[in-house]
Amino acid sequence: MSDSSVSLRVLIVDDSPEDRALYRRLIAEAGQCECAIREVGTGQEGLALYRKDGCDCILLDYCLPDLSGLEFLDKLADEEVGLRTSVIMLTGEGTEFVASEAMERGAQDYLVKADLTADLLSRTIRYATHRQHIQGQNRTLIENLASRNKEILQLAYAMTHDLQTPLASLTGTIDVLERHIGNLADEKTRTWLSRINQSVDRMTTMLDDLMTYARAGNEEIKVQCVEAEEVIDQVLLEMIENASSKNLTFDVRRPLPSVAGDPTQIYRIFANLIGNAVKYAPANGGISVVVSGSIEGHSARFEIRDNGPGIDPGFLKKVFLPFKRATHKKAGSGIGLATVLRMVEQHAGRVWLESDGESGTTAFVELPTACCAHGAPEVVAV
Repeated sequence: MSDSSVSLRVLIVDDSPEDRALYRRLIAEAGQCECAIREVGTGQEGLALYRKDGCDCILLDYCLPDLSGLEFLDKLADEEVGLRTSVIMLTGEGTEFVASEAMERGAQDYLVKADLTADLLSRTIRYATHRQHIQGQNRTLIENLASRNKEILQLAYAMTHDLQTPLASLTGTIDVLERHIGNLADEKTRTWLSRINQSVDRMTTMLDDLMTYARAGNEEIKVQCVEAEEVIDQVLLEMIENASSKNLTFDVRRPLPSVAGDPTQIYRIFANLIGNAVKYAPANGGISVVVSGSIEGHSARFEIRDNGPGIDPGFLKKVFLPFKRATHKKAGSGIGLATVLRMVEQHAGRVWLESDGESGTTAFVELPTACCAHGAPEVVAV
């Protein structure tokens, strides 16, 4: 079956008329798929045209007169729950920084302009749009999980579990290939093998997180009295190596109230909230994390406050949505806080964030109180 019957809508965002003409010519020369091409010279024009008409693929210049390509990706992602179209970054010269930052922000691929050929550009467009289509299907499934019944969530869990087998096989194959090549690999080969390993690691993490998300709120919880102070001490102990490398300090304002809940889920809640403060701390350190707790009526309220970079106040309501991340500068699946929300709600609690966008973030979580002397209060477990 010929690909020539496929019609793709391509948007070129590049301030160079010569480069735009080059892309058009190379796509036409390849003749592997029919493309309806539109072009603009600035980032803002590109965003406006995409909002109005949409497209299947964006060829995005890294250096634009009004926005960098990375800023373009950030603005595009901020308007959607994850990028809904495939983006290929085009650069004047290839660098690891451009590649990693572009891919981290959602670009499907990046190409160096000097290396472009008709076959390379056409093939990259087709592969990128295909991958984006598959990712879009997966994203839609995950976004709808919250409103689906328990049977569908269990199916998602099973599918995610099954995906781990081919992923493990891929990991083993890469390991064998690296040992087979040994010292014969040139620098370029080692770079690409490293990128493959990083991608596999990210996918493994995402699958693990998806399995946790699918279970959260839909598995039976074993409610008992949980000493939050002991749980938090365990979390901090496991994070101490990362914390020391960043010059972080932890300040636990004791005593902390006990809660009624499932010990495993209570641990995951605090591990995620405290872990975010550690993960997003600047490399130069100097960040402190303060953990405190109090009794508010029938709830135990905990505050996890850091003096890190903070979160844009306009983004605070979005951080608990699946695949919605406050920053693209650190690796992550984007469903950690969504999982926390499901766990907290199953415990009949609340969780939210507060930040002025400049002087740190405070995570609040409220959970049912517990009195170990008289047993834990009743919590509905499903």
